Amino acid sequence: LNGDGAGEFEDSTPRSEEEIISNIMEQLQSVNPEDKVIGCQSIGNLSNSKLILCLVINKKLVRVIGPLLVDQDVMVKQAAAGALRNISGLDPDTAEELVNQDMLTPLEACFKSISGESHEVDQLTSGQLNLLAECVNLLWNLVEASSAAFRIFVRSNLLDYMLALLRVKKHPGLVLALLNLLVAVTDNNKDNAAKVMGEMSVIESIFMDAPTELIRMTAASLISTAMEEALLDNASFPRFLQTIADNLSLETRKEVCNLSSDLPVSNGNGNAAMEREEDDMEMESEQQRDKFKECEDKLLSQQTALEILTNLISL
Repeated sequence: LNGDGAGEFEDSTPRSEEEIISNIMEQLQSVNPEDKVIGCQSIGNLSNSKLILCLVINKKLVRVIGPLLVDQDVMVKQAAAGALRNISGLDPDTAEELVNQDMLTPLEACFKSISGESHEVDQLTSGQLNLLAECVNLLWNLVEASSAAFRIFVRSNLLDYMLALLRVKKHPGLVLALLNLLVAVTDNNKDNAAKVMGEMSVIESIFMDAPTELIRMTAASLISTAMEEALLDNASFPRFLQTIADNLSLETRKEVCNLSSDLPVSNGNGNAAMEREEDDMEMESEQQRDKFKECEDKLLSQQTALEILTNLISL
């Protein structure tokens, strides 16, 4: 794909889809912050990946939504970052096209606008941390999918900034995003690994005091990726292995069975528990989502633990 036109999508979208795209573009370019937020959310609601790719390529989406990352309105910035994060995670081709359209420039400008040129991280607000979490996840998607994005990342000073952000431990979502990004940029890159090693005490403290198993195992993945063979001779290696063993001993199978048993039972007409009060059902649904997310994270942590063991065996 080519951001300058070589990858143009054939204009074969039905009229209704053209109207959807037109409406989204109008909202994104509105002077009203609420319209911009709705436009960003509308992108997230699109289920047709071909339509999204058409929007990205033919309408040069980055030129429209990229500047919203440094909009004056906090909600607009948050919505833009969330929409771009979702788009970048669709498939490698879409992520590559975002990079071709210079997605990294407004993204880096967003990082600078949050913490300033000096990248101070000590006084960040909860809103800024939420925005950073979305932006770091976006950056992770781009770097994983695009070799060009990885090269741009290496040439910038973003690695130093990401390592500095690791010291902000009060936002678990941001910590997890940072760890995932750092694993991606450290793998098979000795220069980046050396910089990560300089912050190993911070990473080890996250590993030991992680609020969730997924964060703990992702920190373990970063430690093993950065240290490689040196980890095997490290005095903390037995404790490292024991922590992984403890994770794999978690009884997630039973938890999955319990969750499936708690699902509402259909009344035979495809509707579940229609006699319940709507508010009660909404509250129950939210609780179920939380339980599913917690279980999913535990399963992902165990998958990560197995991947670490596989990599250790192959050293």
